Amino acid sequence: PRPRGAAFDLIEVKSSTHVKDYQLEDVAIQSQIFAAAGVPLKRRVLQYINSAFVYPGGGCYHEVRPDGSRNGLFAAEDVSKHPPAEPGALICEPLKAAIDIMY
Repeated sequence: PRPRGAAFDLIEVKSSTHVKDYQLEDVAIQSQIFAAAGVPLKRRVLQYINSAFVYPGGGCYHEVRPDGSRNGLFAAEDVSKHPPAEPGALICEPLKAAIDIMY
């Protein structure tokens, strides 16, 4: 069970190399589904491929370099600052019906 008062991070993983507008809609829809299920979200994050990543070898896909810079296969952006869509604005009628049945 979820600890009382706990909130979660929603992390949407994409295969693109930067955040795209339609992906913000994807996160907004998922946020609405979590809200309808009574699951509180602490933040919403889009994770994507870091196009500047240089594989250092040895099976290492994430490193912190001596200068403190990071080299990782994935990058992430907290998109919580983007206003979420109005409740129900992006959810189609069949999905609303499914949510009503589940809850």
